[in-house]
Amino acid sequence: MMKIKADRRATVTLRYAGEHDTATEIFRDAVRVYTPGAVITIGDMDAAHSAQRVWRDAAAALPKIFPSGDAAPGYMLDPGSMVWVSVALAGRITGRDVQGKTPLHSPSGCGELRVRVGPLVVIMDDRAAAESQIKVWTAAYDLAWKVFRGL
Repeated sequence: MMKIKADRRATVTLRYAGEHDTATEIFRDAVRVYTPGAVITIGDMDAAHSAQRVWRDAAAALPKIFPSGDAAPGYMLDPGSMVWVSVALAGRITGRDVQGKTPLHSPSGCGELRVRVGPLVVIMDDRAAAESQIKVWTAAYDLAWKVFRGL
């Protein structure tokens, strides 16, 4: 009989243009980040620190990536359908990085910021989208500090 080993790993990629609604909340003993199309659960302080470091680096890259602040064209959504994905982040997350494209080299012509936190990749096509994401991830870290450090 042959043994089969299964490994269920996937990467979730989210792409945003423009300012968008986001939120955070405490859910059981974790922190949830709500962003269009996804719910991300941060399960412990190690994951919160890992995410915070990469989003801090993303914030530092904003002036270089989006020098003009131009708005990217939005994406057409089918009003009859909605897809939500769920991603759980726990432990010290490896595979974190920030990449960017200047306006000249980006598909939107406004710049592109790509942030990877383990299995989650967030692509932002303009400064407003990046600022929305940086804001929610900063809020998530602040909330995680209260939840996991008991403050």
